Amino acid sequence: LVVVFVHMVVGEMAPKSWAITHPERSALVLITPFRAFTAVVRPLLIALNAFANMLIRLVGISPKGEVSMALSSAEMNVLLQRSREHGALDLSTHALLTRSLSLSGRVAHDALTPRADIAFVDVSADADTIERCARTTRRSRLLVVDGDLDHVVGVILVRDLLHLDDARRTTINARDLARPVSTHRMEERLEEILLATREHHRQLVVVVDAEGRTEGVLTVQDIVDQLLVDASPAN
Repeated sequence: LVVVFVHMVVGEMAPKSWAITHPERSALVLITPFRAFTAVVRPLLIALNAFANMLIRLVGISPKGEVSMALSSAEMNVLLQRSREHGALDLSTHALLTRSLSLSGRVAHDALTPRADIAFVDVSADADTIERCARTTRRSRLLVVDGDLDHVVGVILVRDLLHLDDARRTTINARDLARPVSTHRMEERLEEILLATREHHRQLVVVVDAEGRTEGVLTVQDIVDQLLVDASPAN
């Protein structure tokens, strides 16, 4: 009785109630000891998990990880709707989360800035030309092209011009300032592009068609806008 009481009340119920009441504080307090504990016992956990999987294979059962038990988008939509009906989610939060689930059905073509609206400069453009283009288009990122938009060399961050001294400004051109830029196909899903931009720290990518011609550009902000549109309480 003593062991069960200590285990259930002190070991589970009380900490759980505290974590539910103060989730951020409890996470910050516990994250360091949890990571240290996990690092120490990880080899044992891996060994025990492998042994358990071996046992269930012996009786003809294929083991499944936690990821395989994850909910589908349809199941998540049902949970969100139930949470909204029971007052656990306000209208704006419910709309935003529902919109984020629907993002999986969207592709690059749905959110890109079309070719006609792309701000760009030629590889030979000097610092003054780049600045004029940025002021005229009010864009902080400009594509660098070699002749036309189907031959993209890179992208310029206009803020890079602010770090140039007078001597450097007179000799530098757009090719020198260009940073690498990623290309993606029009039919690629937005969530895949978002993951790629985060991995490579890119805020802008070029969207091309099947023949490699530039169809537009896509920014992280464009993808975020897909989440926020129609997600306000008024809608």
